[in-house]
Amino acid sequence: MRTIPLAALQEMFKLSPGEFPITLLEISRGEDIIRLSSDATQRISEDPIVYGTISAGETYIYFPFELTLPQDRAESISGVKIQVENVSAEIGWWLRKSTVKPTATIKIISSGDLDNPIMILPDYDLASFQGGTMTIEGELILSTLESEPYPGYTFTPGYFPGLF
Repeated sequence: MRTIPLAALQEMFKLSPGEFPITLLEISRGEDIIRLSSDATQRISEDPIVYGTISAGETYIYFPFELTLPQDRAESISGVKIQVENVSAEIGWWLRKSTVKPTATIKIISSGDLDNPIMILPDYDLASFQGGTMTIEGELILSTLESEPYPGYTFTPGYFPGLF
């Protein structure tokens, strides 16, 4: 289980009354990256009208989404549940045509300081997703040792030709 660092909690609690946290989500398939923002902080383009957030020089497109943090249970490995409103169907098509396992990074920023993240949660794997007509639901999990093959590599001529 990941804990929220003390510095991140202090930053979130000291936000001014006019400030609020914004969640940014990056889903990547190798070099191909889609960036989503939970809030529409500014207009990105006029035709078509697109809203989003610009943070640290990167443009995050506004798509309403929800993140549900994992439950603290010992019997199962639970991940972050994500539900994205797929109003234009482009995220679903982007995920379906993937041949590479998508990975995700979650960033929390303040509306008062868009360039400096309060907290970064990197290296999540998109374990599963289901796409409907209006929403996409998925689960982001951390890589664990349970997903590694056992007994791993053996000292055979195929893997270690220099030994033989």
